[in-house]
Amino acid sequence: MTRKRWLIMCGGVAVLLAFALLAVDPSRKGEGYPGIIDWEFAFSQERAAEILGGWGEEGADAARLSLRLDFAYLLAYGAFFALAAAATRDLAAARGWRRMAGFGPVAIWCAIGAALFDAVEDVFLLAALDGEGGDTAPRLGATFAGLKFLLLAAAQAYIVAGL
Repeated sequence: MTRKRWLIMCGGVAVLLAFALLAVDPSRKGEGYPGIIDWEFAFSQERAAEILGGWGEEGADAARLSLRLDFAYLLAYGAFFALAAAATRDLAAARGWRRMAGFGPVAIWCAIGAALFDAVEDVFLLAALDGEGGDTAPRLGATFAGLKFLLLAAAQAYIVAGL
């Protein structure tokens, strides 16, 4: 299968999973309810308990489902952005943009790293949902979430710059 087909397939799966994640986000209960992004950046057991209290059992179950679905989502978006960065690198090389092509491997690893950090984040956030890990689980979950978004933004910036 060609890279183009893999890009289309991974992108399509990522979009479908993104809609599924939006559908199960605990914030769908109504305005003012914290969402899964709020949970990702709870940073402390106290804030995590506050969010869980607002969600109730139904919201906690939705967050658990969301975090489990995220494992499939991170594979799809990680592959999509790594492949898109590789395509951007190859296009830059073909156009003679040596400096842009030189950043390609970094952008590819940023996409892969973002997906890996997302997986680690999910493990800590699932532990926090189960009341395990004290302050450490939400703090590490939030740290890995921040790193994920930073690396993903770097990969996306490279791809956009290459367009």
